Amino acid sequence: MYRYYQYTVPVYPPVSPYYPPFRQLPAIKTEQFIKSAKITVPLLKDAETFIKRISSSASFTKKFMEEAQKSHTSELTKLFRQLHLSSQPTVRYNPTGIIVSFTDSDAQVVLNMRW
Repeated sequence: MYRYYQYTVPVYPPVSPYYPPFRQLPAIKTEQFIKSAKITVPLLKDAETFIKRISSSASFTKKFMEEAQKSHTSELTKLFRQLHLSSQPTVRYNPTGIIVSFTDSDAQVVLNMRW
């Protein structure tokens, strides 16, 4: 112990530095990542088609919102079929917005939009 002005300060032993153990990382395999990226391209095109239709057609947008608010899933499916998409999206909606998921085996594109 030593005195620092009027206070007594304990002296602790020095702290040894902590070195985390060396971690061997696995080899990088890009095949799955490339496969997912290739699958994502058509999903992005479907999402783009949907967004363009929503942004360009007020009548389509109004019909889509009305059917979603009424929870008419079959009517929403018909509206998506009009867009000629390569994948059938799943739709979840609530009073403040909509979540549209374009899904395939190894990839998923999710649109989260407010209304």
